[in-house]
Amino acid sequence: MGGVGKTQIATQYAYQSLDKFDAVLWMASDNAIAIGQSFRTVAGGLGLLGTDEETKDAAGASIETLTCSDTTCLIIFDNADDLTSLKTAWPGSISASILVATRDLSVATASTAQHIQVNALGDDEGTRCFSRLLTSALHHRPIFRMLQTSAGALGGYPWR
Repeated sequence: MGGVGKTQIATQYAYQSLDKFDAVLWMASDNAIAIGQSFRTVAGGLGLLGTDEETKDAAGASIETLTCSDTTCLIIFDNADDLTSLKTAWPGSISASILVATRDLSVATASTAQHIQVNALGDDEGTRCFSRLLTSALHHRPIFRMLQTSAGALGGYPWR
């Protein structure tokens, strides 16, 4: 489901886990082109790009470099809704923690050992979420009613 905060959850997890990993790699995974560009960016950051041939194999070079080192890393595949593209980029032998943010349940269950489904908030949960953001709302009834109406209009999504 789009717009429920999967990318925000992944971002928050990455920030909270910075002390656990030597490297955190964020891979835009909307399609094969985005994944390839993400690997080229990683390879460039690792100083692995040189010839055109090396650039073409940026994914392999990036993974090989991380595999052959003692580096602990978190790889986040964001918007990974294309299972075929994800499988071509999936590190086979690397010992890394991998987080996949996807709308497609088949991608989540095919590529990971565990998955967490993130759903839209209900009207009451949405109201409480708005209330936390606007602390005065609990003490001002008209604002609270407006928040209830807004949460319902958003269909449980944190934003639209």
